Amino acid sequence: MPNVGTAAMFAMTGNRGQRGGAHMRQARSVAREIWPCKDGFVSFALRGGPARIPGLVAMVRYMDEHGMASEKLEAMDWKAYNHNLLTQDEVDELSREFGAFFRTKTMSELYRAACERNLMLAPINDAREITASAQLASREFFVEVENPGRGRLTYPGGFARSTAVPIGIRRPAPRLGEHTAEVLGEIGLGPADLERLRAEGVV
Repeated sequence: MPNVGTAAMFAMTGNRGQRGGAHMRQARSVAREIWPCKDGFVSFALRGGPARIPGLVAMVRYMDEHGMASEKLEAMDWKAYNHNLLTQDEVDELSREFGAFFRTKTMSELYRAACERNLMLAPINDAREITASAQLASREFFVEVENPGRGRLTYPGGFARSTAVPIGIRRPAPRLGEHTAEVLGEIGLGPADLERLRAEGVV
């Protein structure tokens, strides 16, 4: 998982960063930030700081309501929590508890709880979740477009709505070679040139 602050960190520390997959590299450890759940994955960080500590406290409370927060986890002094000071063993111990809880919930359950409890958690949506999104459906984001020879296919529509300039699909995706003559015409090549290029196997 890339760190969005890597560019700025290079200027300050000279560290170029490196890929961590589903994890985030910290000062003394590597911590998971993409977690498997019942039907997919969610993003949740075990990092501290004023913005994240309330979410960690709320998550532990949520886990406790389901009998899945250990006494040690409940007794943690989150005000003094600093993820940069954790050893790998400490990170792994926390990860076992949080990970076990996430695996008992679906993406939608966790996201709903995140909205209700102000948790800094988000679902990792794939094509299945995106096409089933109630929000995108209410925006009429997906549209059907007539494709010659292929029937009506569903496409993503406009990324936004504008009263000044229409935003949306103007035509279906081109078939192989559909616009070759049009493109060649822009550089001054005509039908004879196109036939020559086809005979030579260029296009």
